[in-house]
Amino acid sequence: MLLTIHNQHLKKVAFIDNNKQKTLNYYDDTWTRQLETGSSTFEFTVFKRSVQSDMLGYKAYKTLHDKAFISFKYKQQTYVFNVMRVEEDEHTIKCYCENLNLELLNEYSNPYKAKEAMSFKQYCDILGLLNYSALSIGINEVADFKRTLEWEGQDTKLARLLSLANKFDAEIEFETKLNPDSTLKSFKINVYRENDDEHQGVGRIRTDIRLEYKKNLKSIKRTVDKTGIFNAIRPTGKTEGDDPKEVTIGGMVDPTKEKNAKGILEFYQDGDVLYAPISRQMYPSAFAPENNDDQWIRKDLFVESDNQKVIRAAGLRALKKAAYPAVTYEIDGFLDVEIGDTIQIYDNGFSPALNIRARVSEQTISFTNPQNNKTTFANFKELENRLSSNLQTRLEQLIEESRPYSIRLSSSNGVAFKNNAGTSIITPALLKGSKELSEVVWKWQLGDAAITTGNTYTANGSLITGAVKLTVMAYLNNKEVARDFLSLVNVNDGARGEKGDRGDRGPQGPQGNQGIQGLQGPKGDQGIPGAKGADGRTQYTHIAFADNASGGGFSQTNQNKPYIGMYQDFNQADSSNPASYRWTKWRGDDGADGIPGKPGADGRTSYIHFAYADSADGRTGFTVNGGSTKRYMGTYTDFNQADSTDPTKYKWVDVLGNVELGYRNILLNTLDMTKYHIQNSSGGDEANIFSYDNSDDSVVINSGTQPTYRWWGLSWDMSIKSVKKGETFSIRLPIYRYSSVALDSSVNLMLKNHNKNSSLFNYDLSNSKPDSWEIHNITFTADKDFEFDGYNFYIFIAKSGKIKVGKPIMVRGNIVPKDWVSAPEDTENIINSKADQAITQEQLNKLAERDALLKAEMETKAAQALVETWINEIKNLAAVDEAGRKEAEAAAIRASERIVDLQRKVGELKIMTEFVDTYMSQSEEGLIVGRKDGASKVLVSNDRISFISGGKEVASISQGVLQIDNGVFVKSLRIGRFVTMQDPTNPNRNLTLYVGGA
Repeated sequence: MLLTIHNQHLKKVAFIDNNKQKTLNYYDDTWTRQLETGSSTFEFTVFKRSVQSDMLGYKAYKTLHDKAFISFKYKQQTYVFNVMRVEEDEHTIKCYCENLNLELLNEYSNPYKAKEAMSFKQYCDILGLLNYSALSIGINEVADFKRTLEWEGQDTKLARLLSLANKFDAEIEFETKLNPDSTLKSFKINVYRENDDEHQGVGRIRTDIRLEYKKNLKSIKRTVDKTGIFNAIRPTGKTEGDDPKEVTIGGMVDPTKEKNAKGILEFYQDGDVLYAPISRQMYPSAFAPENNDDQWIRKDLFVESDNQKVIRAAGLRALKKAAYPAVTYEIDGFLDVEIGDTIQIYDNGFSPALNIRARVSEQTISFTNPQNNKTTFANFKELENRLSSNLQTRLEQLIEESRPYSIRLSSSNGVAFKNNAGTSIITPALLKGSKELSEVVWKWQLGDAAITTGNTYTANGSLITGAVKLTVMAYLNNKEVARDFLSLVNVNDGARGEKGDRGDRGPQGPQGNQGIQGLQGPKGDQGIPGAKGADGRTQYTHIAFADNASGGGFSQTNQNKPYIGMYQDFNQADSSNPASYRWTKWRGDDGADGIPGKPGADGRTSYIHFAYADSADGRTGFTVNGGSTKRYMGTYTDFNQADSTDPTKYKWVDVLGNVELGYRNILLNTLDMTKYHIQNSSGGDEANIFSYDNSDDSVVINSGTQPTYRWWGLSWDMSIKSVKKGETFSIRLPIYRYSSVALDSSVNLMLKNHNKNSSLFNYDLSNSKPDSWEIHNITFTADKDFEFDGYNFYIFIAKSGKIKVGKPIMVRGNIVPKDWVSAPEDTENIINSKADQAITQEQLNKLAERDALLKAEMETKAAQALVETWINEIKNLAAVDEAGRKEAEAAAIRASERIVDLQRKVGELKIMTEFVDTYMSQSEEGLIVGRKDGASKVLVSNDRISFISGGKEVASISQGVLQIDNGVFVKSLRIGRFVTMQDPTNPNRNLTLYVGGA
């Protein structure tokens, strides 16, 4: 189907044609037509790509915008659409179009009340429905009708036009014609009498088409609904003026009466109420006797008029629609007819058989995906069976008489005998169609023997030689109506022959089932030593020190140097080459001695604070609790224990960007690229188009030069079957594009549901580097919920080109993998396959050991920037700790130099001060502070400080040594020049870092 793009003046500016290689192409198209509104919509999607007609600064796809029009021809009729909405991204343009102009769609008509009866065209002129919309009336079947009408409130011109047609009991359709230069020739509205028993309305009666169940119709679903039924209605109106009064239909000189086709009164007027007596008999209003007067279901209806005839007509029309249940039919299938066409449908799956007439009320057509085509039917009417009861009975009798007779035979012991022994009883049955008949006389004849009579026949093997024919005859009213035959066979054993020669050896039979496991045998000799396995590898972190950033003054032991260098490998020995290390300044230069300051305040405890966030400035997703899912970590140190909630106080570092994480490939069957899956191939020699390249484990798609638009693609299945809106995925895809075959269309990656022909994500690979591998790193977020149907990771060439596809990987999250890994399901299949081939426990252990080693290696690859952050925080902690320690020592010296105000010499006595629960005593043994119940106390003696709990010493300080039996360090512990602390990003791991110091 050729689509033409017009500018706002309806001049041709570009074309879209899937049958030509040098134009734009479209997909996901849907054309919907509706009988009720007479209008239609068209939506489609176009790939952004360059075409031959493009010029400098001009691209054909740029003509698709909100000021454009789209047209095409379908069955010799031109359809023009106004582009109403455009959705565009980097790769595609999606257009939603309607077949009417903006004036009809968007401009409003004001309230109006006619002073006299007028025609359809007069109303169109007065309401301004035609003058300024370039619309004129073509066919007009209601030209002779006049109505006095009124509208309250505003409506769009389209809604007012539909309302006007409804009030004139009419249907409308829009017809557009273009000149050869694509300018507008005419824009007409055709007005038809509303569809009823005498008028067709829009469309035509298709006597050439008949839908029949199991032939060209899949199924019909009938729904009968009487929830809105009523059989009496009182319509009313009102007069005009400041004091309006109610107007009823009572007192009219010509009360209405209508009879049905059988001459029975179906509708009548009594006073100011209209009644439907047949409906009352079929659907009474209450559980009451048949002669009860209150059996009517009544409804009141208000009509915007003061004319009694108009009020009565509106009431009668409403009563006819609601007097009987609403019967609707749903038909499964597509029929290539026009909107409004009437067809006949027959279905013998109902009893009695369903014979109805229906109109096409809505139609959906897709030019690129015909399987989505759909036809909706409405205005169903059951057609009466016009045969009389006697004629119907005679017809059924003729049908029954035309059915043939048939005989069905059964035997009690088969029809074959051996050595003239045995008997078998033959039982017959006479059928006419599927009905079994009785009172049948049966006659039998075996070979040329005499005919016998009986309801069954006993075949005796002693009377049968070789093969004999048994004839069966059925008689009704002394007349033979059917005959059938049955062959009876007798076989005798022959004389025993001489023993024959030994036959040739036959082919080996299939392997039998495994036998029962035998007893364990004695232990055998030690086997031959196996091949030496690969050496295990341990990763080492190497640290050195230097005087400058280039490694000058290199040393592996002098930790007082201002620069620290680090690297990782699998060799235990430290390299002496400064170029192997990454150097970072970690110790500042000594400053000049400052002016002695005032005596400092009391020593304070420093605290290190951690926070986590989703952004580099800490403002998005900020939290101080649980950072396992956050990308950034912030730290700062002060003397306040509480963590600050101000992100500006923290120094932020990316803790995920430089950490290599394990990832799970959700693409299946990428481990063995020889088992590629061809998807959506357009025919041709697939053996030459798709091939495996052993040199780099990849798959080649070489479509060559194609004259028409075709697709050539590969696809992979996924371990997930659906995604939710907002989920993020990352893809690593190697593509090699050959310049030897011109790429005249596009190469695309698409996540697609093939059965529904819908896509979740589309990525253009056409700009891949020629004649070299290019790794495409892709991250996207799903913009809708989406279901997959198998093999949904789809890479394809549209038309001509040649590419090579390497091993793809797709993972959850926004971190693109640095390398390919197989899906766990693929690895598990390989392991299970190997285990099925008698893999040894030693091999399984080696696989597990290798897996654990890889896991350990991945976990040890931490970012050096993160390590440097930890070092800076620990340096700050060490500096604060050193300052506090020196201050405490100075305070102790100052205290010892103070004058002793009170000195007591008590000899062998002691001084005790008691409180409510505790006490303090002084004696020659030392100073004791403790609880009165003896649960805990501290003893300070000449050369020892003891901490006693439960009567036992649990910790002591003596001669510069602190000894503790058991203890818990919550945050950190410093020993010498190293600090051990909990990893703030993983509570299950501790870090030991070098901090230096005296």
